[in-house]
Amino acid sequence: MMKINLSGDKEGKKSNKTPVAFSASEGATLKQKVPEELLAEEKNDQKSKKSSLPLLMVLLIVMIAAVVYLKRDFIVSFLPKKSPVIQPVATPPPAPPPKVEVVEAEPDPTFVAMSKIAGAVTPRLWLTSALIKYDGTYQVRGIAFSYKSMNDMVAALEGIGTVTAKTIPGQSKSPETVYQFSVDGNIAGIKPPEILDVIPTGDLVADARTAAAHEKEFGIRFSRVPQAGRTYTDKDMPFTLEGPYEGLKKVISLLCPEDGKTRVFSLTIVPSSPGRTFDRVRASFSLKRVSAI
Repeated sequence: MMKINLSGDKEGKKSNKTPVAFSASEGATLKQKVPEELLAEEKNDQKSKKSSLPLLMVLLIVMIAAVVYLKRDFIVSFLPKKSPVIQPVATPPPAPPPKVEVVEAEPDPTFVAMSKIAGAVTPRLWLTSALIKYDGTYQVRGIAFSYKSMNDMVAALEGIGTVTAKTIPGQSKSPETVYQFSVDGNIAGIKPPEILDVIPTGDLVADARTAAAHEKEFGIRFSRVPQAGRTYTDKDMPFTLEGPYEGLKKVISLLCPEDGKTRVFSLTIVPSSPGRTFDRVRASFSLKRVSAI
C-alpha cells in the first residue's frame, strides 16, 4: 500500500492530521479528478469574462455618447466648416413693352362716300355724274339699260345711308328702253371735319406736283392742276384727271392721307367716255385743310 502525504509536511516531522491511506487505484483516480476540476474552473472563469464583456462595451458606448452629447458644441467647433452653397439666381425675363394704344385716324369722308357709292353700282348701269361732298352728301346721275338694275342701285344706296330725293321713271314694256335716273342722299357713318380752311394756292401747286409725279405709277393723267397766282373758291375744282377708278383712289389717298390734315372738299366723277362702265372715269376735285382752331 502506498502512502501519500497530502499535508505537505516533510518526512520526519509529526503532523496533527491523521494520514489517509489510498489504494493504488484510488490514487490514480484522484490524479485524474484534480486536472478536470481545474479545467472546469477555468472554463467557468472564461464564461464569466465573456458574459461581462458585452455589458462593458455597452456601458462604454453609453458613456461616450453622453460625453459627445454634453460636449457637442465644443466638438463641432473643431470640425471643418462647409462653405454655404450659393444657388445661382436666374435672371428674370425682360418685362414686356407697354402696350401703346393706337388711335386710328379718320379716313377722308369724301373718299369713304365715294367708295361706298362705287360699290352700289350694279351691272347694266353707268353713272353720268356723281357729286360727293366732304360731309357725305351726294348727287348721282345715271343711265340704266334695265329697270331692275336701276332699282337695285337705289336700294343699295338706301342700304348705306339716307336717300333724300330720287327721280325714277316708270317701267317700260320695251326691252330696249334706256332709263335716266337721279338720286340724292347722305352716306351714313361719315364724320366730317367741323371746320375746313382754304388752302393757299402755293400749297395746292405743290400738291399737284406731288401727284403728277405718280401719273405713270397710278395709270392716270392730269388735264388740269392748280396754277400759281390764281384764287380758287368753293365752287372751283382745280384738279382734273382721267384714268381708272383705282388710280383716282390712289391719288386721293396720296394727297389726303388718313393721318394728315388735307381733305377733299368736293368731288365730281363722270365716265371717261359715254357708254363706258365705271371702271375708267374723269374726276375733278377740290381740297381744303382741317382748321387748326
